[in-house]
Amino acid sequence: GSECTVDGCDVDTGCTFTSDDSTCQDDFPCTSNTCNVDFGGCLSLPDSGLCDDSIDCTQDVCEETAGCTHTPLSDLCDDDVACTDDTCDAASGCQSAPNNEQCNDDISCTTDACDASTGCIFTPDDDPCQDAFPCTANTCDIASGGCLSIQHNDLCDDDVDCTEDTCEETAGCTHTPQNSVCD
Repeated sequence: GSECTVDGCDVDTGCTFTSDDSTCQDDFPCTSNTCNVDFGGCLSLPDSGLCDDSIDCTQDVCEETAGCTHTPLSDLCDDDVACTDDTCDAASGCQSAPNNEQCNDDISCTTDACDASTGCIFTPDDDPCQDAFPCTANTCDIASGGCLSIQHNDLCDDDVDCTEDTCEETAGCTHTPQNSVCD
């Protein structure tokens, strides 16, 4: 006989070897354990179908000597949002974390951020565009690729009739005498 047979003697046929599957049980619920007389003992067959942990991003495998294993596979967790870091957590499944470093529009006056559901967001911020000249209106303009400065001559009026009042982008208000006005 073998370790998993009940051995006996039948007076008509001689020795008998009756398999007893109960002697072959291991501690792994994912193995099918049987006594195989032809094999000469217990036969343990892993069945990975019994290891499903209901987490879509794990590879569920029954190992004959370890039981169920659940290997996280982050490649199965693409949420189609380019700026998220997608990983598989063996306990809770796919996780997507926003990564602001993956959003950069190369425009110095925008705040670049990643929204986990919509992707990169580029928010204009006028503060870095401000200059020291009160006659300019400075805004962050995404379409032009940076700061946009608009001069307003009317903000430079010095109340002197014989000066031409202008706003220069790099100098601010200038007041140029116009002698011909005084003739």
